[in-house]
Amino acid sequence: NLSSNGEQLHSDIEFHYNQQQIGDLHLQLPLTRYLKIEGPWQQLPLDLQAKGNMDLNISRLFLDQAVHQLQGQVVTNFTLEGTLTQPDFRGSVELHKGYYNNTIADSHVRDIEIELRGDGKTLNIEKAHALSGDNGFIDLSGVVHWQEERRALPDAIQLKVKANRFIVMQRRELYGEAEGEVSLHGSFDELWLKGAIEVSPLRANIDAALKTAIPSIEVTEVNAVPASNALAENIPIVHLDLSVSAGQQAFLRGRGLDAELGGKINVTGTADKPQFVGRFETLRGRLDLFGKRFILDEGEVRFSNDTASLRIPATYTNKDIEIHAELVGTVDAPKLTLSSVPDLPQDELMSRLIFGKSVQDITPYQAIRLAAAVNALRSGGGFDPLDTARHMLGVDSLSVDSEETESGSSALTLGVGKYVNEKVYIELKGSRNPSQPWQGNVQIELTPRITLESGTSENNGGNARLMWKKDY
Repeated sequence: NLSSNGEQLHSDIEFHYNQQQIGDLHLQLPLTRYLKIEGPWQQLPLDLQAKGNMDLNISRLFLDQAVHQLQGQVVTNFTLEGTLTQPDFRGSVELHKGYYNNTIADSHVRDIEIELRGDGKTLNIEKAHALSGDNGFIDLSGVVHWQEERRALPDAIQLKVKANRFIVMQRRELYGEAEGEVSLHGSFDELWLKGAIEVSPLRANIDAALKTAIPSIEVTEVNAVPASNALAENIPIVHLDLSVSAGQQAFLRGRGLDAELGGKINVTGTADKPQFVGRFETLRGRLDLFGKRFILDEGEVRFSNDTASLRIPATYTNKDIEIHAELVGTVDAPKLTLSSVPDLPQDELMSRLIFGKSVQDITPYQAIRLAAAVNALRSGGGFDPLDTARHMLGVDSLSVDSEETESGSSALTLGVGKYVNEKVYIELKGSRNPSQPWQGNVQIELTPRITLESGTSENNGGNARLMWKKDY
């Protein structure tokens, strides 16, 4: 609905979605000022009055609902004067009962309450609060001075974010809660972002990350138009002075690894050229390697910009031998080395580790597996018949073991395992019982902490157990 008295243009706008009104807005513009515009576009005059209500369901029209889900009620009552580059904001903008969900991070915030007020000289964040999880929250406070004489001063922008148990990510492969304070202050030309953030708990699952990884596709745009630098020239320089730490309850699991880590990464430089330097160490944990459990010793992962180097030692001990494993190198190309006490040749060491006996006592098939394992250990590659068969069958695990029968001869047993989905794992293993040649086992993750496991045994029996775990 448009109307005019010759000098002012009035507009009453109603917003509808799915045949329901979700907002209304009243605008008032001076016609005479806009009919006599002179000078560059930066000096475009602003003289707008806006008052109304808006349901954020309208965001469905321009946000991808598969990724972003936004709800809430916006209330506006303000005037906007000045020019396009020097706006004069007076009034308020409020958001009530807000909700936002990001499906990629699988994290959401609720009960969002925001109140912004301007007096023509400053923009005050009087309230900006949201809840996360059971008892987490995030707060934003501060002030922005708009007047031209204040923009070059070091206190023109003063913002602070405070978070406690704020869920940053809660996917199966990565879960983290953040706590700390971060401040942003400076002029309109140069800003400083400072603060300390602790991520606790932090849980990363290697298996889930590999299952949900999406391959990237390199795209080259033909006859692409170069991006304009006009926007970049108006963006202030942002200096960084941040620390991100994980002092406790930081766990890395999957592929036989169950480790608790601790450390800190310092982020310096600028927003367009950040510098990362830090170190994480293994506090405790274990590594299942070649079917044996190694206990982690003191190791570390060092970060320096785009490079991450690691050194993670672990030890396996039985009554006859002590075997030391060490994973060293870069994250992109780690190398595993093995040594033992007493000192043994690599093939003898591997035979003792994998089969529990000397290389002179293994079967021909075990000799093939041993040769593949030794070759892979020395060169980082090589033909592995078991791994090749696993890929051909399309299963997640495949094992062939040798067991001694009652008559003293050796018999091979086959085992296969497959993830039906992210929460259900099924495993079948050969049995020496002719009446029941296969043993079955099913693991179902009911919650991140509770797992149900059910299976059969060689004597035609069955079992079920409920397992519960908690990170300390």
